[in-house]
Amino acid sequence: LGAISPQAWDRHRQVDYLAVRAQLDQQEFVLRVSRPWARDPGLYVDPLLNVAFTSLPLKGEALAAFRTKLRNVPKTLAAARSNLTEVVGAYADFALHNLTASDGVNLRHPYRAVPPDGVLGWFDDLLGRAKKEQPALAGDVQRARASVADFERWLRENRSSMDRPSGVGKPLLDWYLRNVKLMPPSPATRAETT
Repeated sequence: LGAISPQAWDRHRQVDYLAVRAQLDQQEFVLRVSRPWARDPGLYVDPLLNVAFTSLPLKGEALAAFRTKLRNVPKTLAAARSNLTEVVGAYADFALHNLTASDGVNLRHPYRAVPPDGVLGWFDDLLGRAKKEQPALAGDVQRARASVADFERWLRENRSSMDRPSGVGKPLLDWYLRNVKLMPPSPATRAETT
C-alpha cells in the first residue's frame, strides 16, 4: 500500500484510495493496539444475546444452525478465558453488567413486559420458551446457559486482576486520528506543535 502513489490520480480515485487505506489502517490498529479478543470480554458476551433472542420453534436448516450456535457457546466462552489475557477493568465491568442486568434501553430486544436481566436472564427466557415450544432444544439451551453462568463467575472471580487501562496513549491516539479517521492529531498535539 505504501508503494502506491495516488497524487496524479483523479480526485475521486484519490478519495477511494484514502477510504481503502483508512479501513486497512483501522484493521491494523485493531490487530496491533485495541486487541478486543484479549482486552474486552464484551466481544464474547454481547453476541450471546442474538442466540438468546432466537424465536422458537425452528425447523429444518434453521433448527440445525441454531443447535450448532447453542453448542458453540461453551466452546466460545472457553476460548474467551484463554484469549482474555490483557483485560481492561472497565470492559470487564461492562461485561459483568451485561451478563446480569438489563441496560434499560433494550433496543432490538424482543418485547417482554418485564425485560429479562442481562444475558443470563435472556437465556432463562430462551429455556422457558424451549421447554414449552421445542423441548428437544432444552438440554442444549441448559448447557449453553450453564456455560454463560460459569463465564460470569470466572469474570467475577478474576476481576481484581483485570486492571489494564482502557486508553492507548497520545501517540497511538494521534496515529489513529490521522490514519483511520483522516483527521488532524488530537488538540493537545496540535497545541504542542504551534
